Amino acid sequence: MTVPTLTLNNQTEIPQLGFGVFQVPPAKTADVVSQALQVGYRHIDTAQMYQNEQEVGEALKAADIPREDLWITSKLNNGFHRPDDVTRAQHEVQPGEQGAGAMARDEAGGRDAGAHLGPTVPGVGRRPRGSPAA
Repeated sequence: MTVPTLTLNNQTEIPQLGFGVFQVPPAKTADVVSQALQVGYRHIDTAQMYQNEQEVGEALKAADIPREDLWITSKLNNGFHRPDDVTRAQHEVQPGEQGAGAMARDEAGGRDAGAHLGPTVPGVGRRPRGSPAA
């Protein structure tokens, strides 16, 4: 499967087509995401409110795909958009966390679509690889 890409403002490319897991029950999420990865998806879209980030992360960890080849987009719940909430969500990893949130926060091992927004959020200071220092 060949998926066209979109170029972000920082010249990083993201797959235009992502596989969304909205309304996928947690018990089925790891299997469904594994199947999506097998057919060629490299962009997985989830959200905190879907309550299946853990299972998305399990599928990503089990996949034999380099982390730098994957894009994980996630969204915070509407009540958690203040800068301190964003910082906490990006940096807090619960003991044993394997979820998409933890994967997305793994800056050293890959990219997350929200990383290009980091410099616009006071106190976060995140930049994707290759972007100029602020």
